[in-house]
Amino acid sequence: MFTDFEREKNAGVGVMFDDFVTAVGMYVYTNEGKRDVSVADVALTFNTTPELVREAVEDHPWLFCHDDTDPAKQIIHSDGE
Repeated sequence: MFTDFEREKNAGVGVMFDDFVTAVGMYVYTNEGKRDVSVADVALTFNTTPELVREAVEDHPWLFCHDDTDPAKQIIHSDGE
């Protein structure tokens, strides 16, 4: 399971958390027209934890999800156009 993102901008190694945030956004944008995208769905897709997915959603300027605590029921929505 992938749980270690690099958060230092100039580290030069590892997967940057900002890139993960962008990837989550792209995954949601390309799938939400066909089906609901849950926190659990994204965690499974990226082989990471629901907590990191929630953090990425919080950091993304156009993504949000409701307060349901069950990752399978916590649907991610975009506020973008």
